Amino acid sequence: VDNSIRTPASPRLFKLGTVYQAVVAQFKAVYAPLRNISIDETLSHWRGRVSFRQYIPSKRTRNGIKAHVRTKSETGYVYDHHIYTGEEQQNAILVGLSITENIVLSLMRSILDVGNKLWMDNYYNSPSLTQRLLDFKTNVCGTLRSNRKGVPKMVQKTTANKKLKRGQFVFYSNDKFMVGTWQN
Repeated sequence: VDNSIRTPASPRLFKLGTVYQAVVAQFKAVYAPLRNISIDETLSHWRGRVSFRQYIPSKRTRNGIKAHVRTKSETGYVYDHHIYTGEEQQNAILVGLSITENIVLSLMRSILDVGNKLWMDNYYNSPSLTQRLLDFKTNVCGTLRSNRKGVPKMVQKTTANKKLKRGQFVFYSNDKFMVGTWQN
């Protein structure tokens, strides 16, 4: 990489440039997972010096480079991959959406309107994102944080005010989606 062409506005992954893009292109060229897709984050072990290294104590590898990945849910094959550098706010696809909504939409961009099933955890999932993905003919299933904006009040009150007894459940549904909470 020619460092003389680097400017202060260059992205943090400037040095990886075409190599990183070529690797992700090969992920996509080898195999195209359809129907059941999951989006999650991963942490690659790294103790070197980079400005975007993450420390996440809940992960087995606590220090590393965080990435958001789109995988085939049954096999875990990585199809698309975005390294988290902290620049996601300025590289937002759609203004007005949260960072996590932009991450999901950027990873799903090439396969929207196909009729896929997307599986997400509560880090990404929200009622507004689910509605947007449904508009793009993409079904969503996953866990949801009860304090997320747009979660039905009935479900929020149940999880905040009282603990459900064993076997109890509360569900809310409309013509597009269903949200529920239960106690095993």
